[in-house]
Formats: sequence, C-alpha cells, structure tokens
Amino acid sequence: MVYCWRFVSGRARTRSLLSLAQLAILFSVYMFLVCGLAGAADYGDIDVTIANDETWSTLLSNNVSSVAGDIVVNDGAVLSIENATIKMDSSFANKRLIIIHDGGVMNINGSTVTHKDTSSADYYGWIYESGSKGNVTNSTIECCVYNNGFSIETNESVSIYNCTFRHGDGQNSVRITTVPTYGIYLHSAGNTSIRDCTIEAGHTGSHDYSRRYWYGIYIQDSNCCSLLDNIIAEKSSYYHGIRVQNSNNNTLENISITREQYSSPDHDAVHVESSFNNTLRNFTIAGSSNLQGIYVDSSDNTTISNSTINGSSGYGINIISSQNNILRSNSLTNIANYSLYVTGNYNNDIDVTNTVNGGRVYYNYTDSNVTIVDANIGHVTIVDCSNLWFDSSIIHNGDGVRIIGASSNVSIRDSTIENNTMYGINFESTSQNNITSVTIENNTKYAVYLVDSSKNTINDSYILNNKNYGIFSVGSTANNNIINNSITNNSIGVYLDANGYNNLTDNDVSDNRVNGIQIGGVSGAHLSTHNTLHNNTVRYNNDTGIVFCTNYNCLTENKISDNGNLAFALYNEMSEYFYYNYIWRNNTANGEEVNYYYGESNIAIEKHLVAPNVTNLGKITLIDCANIDVGDSTLSNNVKGHGAFLWKSNNTNLTNITTQNNWYGTEWR
Repeated sequence: MVYCWRFVSGRARTRSLLSLAQLAILFSVYMFLVCGLAGAADYGDIDVTIANDETWSTLLSNNVSSVAGDIVVNDGAVLSIENATIKMDSSFANKRLIIIHDGGVMNINGSTVTHKDTSSADYYGWIYESGSKGNVTNSTIECCVYNNGFSIETNESVSIYNCTFRHGDGQNSVRITTVPTYGIYLHSAGNTSIRDCTIEAGHTGSHDYSRRYWYGIYIQDSNCCSLLDNIIAEKSSYYHGIRVQNSNNNTLENISITREQYSSPDHDAVHVESSFNNTLRNFTIAGSSNLQGIYVDSSDNTTISNSTINGSSGYGINIISSQNNILRSNSLTNIANYSLYVTGNYNNDIDVTNTVNGGRVYYNYTDSNVTIVDANIGHVTIVDCSNLWFDSSIIHNGDGVRIIGASSNVSIRDSTIENNTMYGINFESTSQNNITSVTIENNTKYAVYLVDSSKNTINDSYILNNKNYGIFSVGSTANNNIINNSITNNSIGVYLDANGYNNLTDNDVSDNRVNGIQIGGVSGAHLSTHNTLHNNTVRYNNDTGIVFCTNYNCLTENKISDNGNLAFALYNEMSEYFYYNYIWRNNTANGEEVNYYYGESNIAIEKHLVAPNVTNLGKITLIDCANIDVGDSTLSNNVKGHGAFLWKSNNTNLTNITTQNNWYGTEWR
C-alpha cells in the first residue's frame, strides 16, 4: 500500500493510491505543474470518485481537454473546474454525457463546454441527477442537446449564474430530430436558481426545429425554483420560450423572450399549465411568432405583474380554466387578437393598473351597483355583474367589451367604442343588458356580436365603419331588441343567424358594403326565424337590401330602396326554400308597394308595378296561395327576377298581364 500527503485548502489529507491508473493521473498532474505542460489533453471516459476528484479538477482546469467518453461524477465526489475548455467528442453512434450522480457535486466556473468538431451529429448531454448538486457560473455551454439537453433533476441546490447556452457553437449548428431538447430542463427539480443566463441559437444554420431548442427553458414537475434576469434570445426556441408544467411555487422574474420569424407561430412565449402558486414578474416579451405572450391553463394562484408584451398573433395574456390569478401593472400592445382573454373560470383579480395599448383594463367579476366614467379604456370584461354602468366613456384601441354569463342590467350609455382589434361589444351567454346612445365604429371584427345571448337591447346608437358586420347573432341568441339605430358602412349591416324572435324597429340600415339585413346564412341550420322587422329604412347598400335564408319572419312598413342589387331576395339551400315569410304590402321597394302574398286566398289583384330590381322572385309573388285573380296589371323592370312568381298556389288566374324587361315574365312552380 502506497500513501502520499497533499494539502487542500490548508488541510492535510491522506489518500490511498489503489491503482496504477491513479498513479498515472498523478504523474500527469506533476508534469503539468512542474514542467509547464501546455496544449490540449485527450481523455476517454472520466470517472470521478472521492478518491480522484481533486486530481480531475486540476487536470481539467486551466486547460483545453477533449473527452471521447462520458464524464461521471459519483457519490461523494466534488468536481470543481475553473477556466477550462472541454470538448465533448461525440459521433453519430456514440453520444457523450456529463452525469452527476446522487451525492455527487460538479462546479464549473469561467469555462466553455462544447463539442469537438463541426459535425452536426457532434453533441452531448448533461444531467444533474436526483440528490446531486453544484454550480455552473460565468460559463458557455454549447451543443448540449442530447437526452433533453442540460437537465437538472435534483431537489438539492443547483445554481446556474451568468451562463450562455447555445444550441450551436457560435457558427455551426448541430441537428437532432428524434427527441426534444431544451436550453435548460428542470425535471423534478427543486431549489434551483438560474440567474443572468442567455439562451441562444448560436449558429447560422437553417431555422427549423431540429436546429433550435424546443423550449428555451422547460420546468416540469419542479417546485420552488427561481429564474432571474434571463434572456431567451431570438432564434433560440422553436416552440415555447418557457414552458411550466405541473410545477408549483416558482418565481420567474426579469426575463426577456423574443420569438420572431424563425420560431413556430403556433406556440407561446410563456406557456403555463396545471401549475400553481407561480409568480411571473417583469417579463419583456416580443415577437410576431408568439401565438400568445403568456398562456395560463388550469393553473391557479398565478401572479403576473409589471410585464410588457408587445406583439402576438393570438392573445397577449390568455387565462383558461384558472382562478385566483392576480394581474398587476402589465402593458399589452400590438396584439392581433384579444390582448387579455379569460375563459372557463373568471374568478381572477385583474385591476386597472393593467393596460391595453395604453388604455386601462376594467375586469369586473361579480360586481354590482358600480358606475364607471373613463375616457381611456383599452379593455372591458364584465362577468356575472348586475347594475353596472359605463357612462360617458371611451373604449378604444384595444379589445372592446365582453359581457359574459349571468350579467344583467349592465348598461353602456353615451359612450364611444372605437378602433378595437376585436369586436366592439361581445355578448356571451348573457341577457337583459342595454347599449344606449353609443357610437360603435372602426372595429376590426363585428361591431356587436351576440353569442347565445337573449333579451338584450341596442338602441339609439350609431354603428358605422366597422370592417366586418354591424350586428351579428349566432347560437341560441333570441329575443333581442335592435331599435332606432343608424347602421352604416359595415360589411353586412345586420346579420341574424341564431334562434330568432328578434325585434328590429326604426333602424336606418344604409350604405353597407354587402347586404343591409341578412336573416340566416346561405348554408347551415337556418334557425333564425320569427324575427320582426318594422319601420326600418334600408337603402344604398352595395348588394341587396334584405336577404332571407330562413322562414316565418314578419316585415311591416319598411322602406327598401336604391340598393346595388335587389331590394329584397329569398333564397333556397338545395330543396329547402325560404319563401314562407310575411312581407306585408305596407312595405315599399324602390318607392313601390311590395306585393308578396303568403298563405292568402280569395283576393283580386290589379297592379301597375314598374320599379326596377325589386326581388329575385316576382313583382307579384304568390306563395301557398289559393283562389287569387291577377288581372289588368303591368309587371316590369324586375331584370333579376320575374314579373309574376307563383309557388304552390292553386286556382290562380292571370289575365291581361303585361310583363316586360324582367328575367322571366311569369314562373309557376
């Protein structure tokens, strides 16, 4: 048995030298220290134990080393490396690993760990296993993408400080297609600290997922970790910038994430799911490839504060089926969809310190007896509220208004809703609310969107210059009142495609870019029946004044004129015809009495009808009629329809009829 004495940190330490290999290592150290040996050293597998850890720490520090094997730090061993360059020499068939086992410690400072050559298959992995610990500081980690990349799976203390993680080596890329890889992967970790680190692509290669980290940082099944002052750089993460999954009580602060054209547009800057009690603070998020800036799904008690999200193709902050979340002092700008969108569970604390394009956020949940007056509002969400009023307010340049759920007697009065990215007002499964004397203009989608909502009233308002429909109803929407509004220069002025029984009275529906009023879609269920249209003015619309794609609607005293195509039209979908509507003769089309007869009998008709472009059916239309005599009449100038149109009508006589300048003179079916 051979013994030697060495002094470490001023302490005498005795070690038994058990093998010739260890003697060889000591001889190499001696030559390096005594003879000033310089240049790179080549190694195979490096197995670090409590017996040789100081030796390997000395050999690898202050040197350039190529390792054509694994570096394994075993229980009780402490591998401490300073000012080193370590080149992990992998091949296509043999990938190298740095493994710190349970009870092992690996510290590295001021060093670079990379691959040996420029081959795209030359990459390695690094894992702190359960029970291990260590620090990685002031270092650069390149091409560490094998077996999930740089992985921390320990609840013991691991600290990463002032490090750069590169998928490539600064110029050249590595390519991995079979398994995901991450800049930093926390898996079943705890008490990990990641500070002042940068995740970057680190190469100029092609930009698909195989040459990018899937996620910049992935936190999975990990608790009580701290991420502070980190950067997820452009081109680094192909999918999410940061993903947090099944992880609790973590703090993420002062983090910058940029995802532009080289990242997947279907993923998020920050994606949080099934996680609780996490804090996201002082984020700076940018990039056109972010589907959402911050996505929170099935995660309660999340705090998001003092963050800036600039640009996303979807939502800025999207909260789904999550409660007791707190949002404070966040700035959301240039978002393509809703800047702030909450659904599934609305019990969240979101106050007016949050802004959308500079306008304040009003998120009202179960509030009552509140009056709000504010000339700079960027977002309004009203959920399960009663007796809540917005008076003399301006809601602009943001998300518009969402009124949701059991809300009732919510009123927006004497206000302006304009220039919003989404809808002016979105009613979602709500009833008995009022929009009165409101100007709704220049919104990107529908000015008013009613989804499964009933018994709401929109009156005395101006709905104009919206890029899509003025008023649009879908789902089980029914029994709404649209009264005395000016609806102009929208796509379709009013489009009712829901359950029906709505009341449109005293409206001016004019100068819209398609149809003035459309009841039912050209395909689908055609449920919007039994609507009442009374005393509306429908004129100067680019296409047709009123379009029917459903049955059993009632029109009285409407004035329809000067539309680009027809005054009114009734269509069919295959064998289903929408002719069964009550269009009474007190309506006028292009200044002329409308002669549309449905289910009538025993009538004598004598008319002189010469107004142009009245309908796609007839100047006189008979639907399911009996015993009708039409005589001594002139039916002209219906160039896109008929002089007379008879549908399933019996015992009808036409005598002495003059038809001219029609598509067809008379059609019987």
